[in-house]
Amino acid sequence: MAVRAVGWALVVLGLLILGRDVWRWADGSPFRLITGGELWFLLDSSSLNLTQEVIQRYLPPQLWDPAIVTMLLWPAALTIAAPGLLLILLGRRRMG
Repeated sequence: MAVRAVGWALVVLGLLILGRDVWRWADGSPFRLITGGELWFLLDSSSLNLTQEVIQRYLPPQLWDPAIVTMLLWPAALTIAAPGLLLILLGRRRMG
């Protein structure tokens, strides 16, 4: 049950982020999905920078670029909602 609750929370969060993008579009901006990196920077840029420093210093630098940088360029709504859908599916009860 807890797995599904976390999944639903992630899906709702993804939908809220998508709603933010649609809201900006309705307000006159060109339609554009915010990326995960942009959202993280807006919410807490210092933790994004710290994460980059730690990964590049203590792990293979290739893990940051291109691997994590590529993921940070994905649309935030999908990046958050997709794992939520997976958790919902994994946590559903079997009938029978």
